[in-house]
Amino acid sequence: MIELRRRIHEMRAAESGWEPPAEWAAWEKEWYGSYDADVCALVGAVQAFLMSSRPGVGVGIVAAVAVSVPTTAFVLVSGLLHASQSLLSNLQH
Repeated sequence: MIELRRRIHEMRAAESGWEPPAEWAAWEKEWYGSYDADVCALVGAVQAFLMSSRPGVGVGIVAAVAVSVPTTAFVLVSGLLHASQSLLSNLQH
């Protein structure tokens, strides 16, 4: 299904003659053509890995991501708060 959706998307883009906006950087224009294929290849590789591994591996990966994303967000916000607090205290002196 993913491959079919990708091909339909490519056909519609080819039929409409869509061009990237002028304000895009050169590397964005260069990579846009293969971006969909790259994403599909990555999703296909992840899917193949998960289908060939034990269910516990998939559950473990999901659990690790579910724990690491909020933890990373907390650490980043904490660091920003600490930096802003230090900046404000330096401005007051």
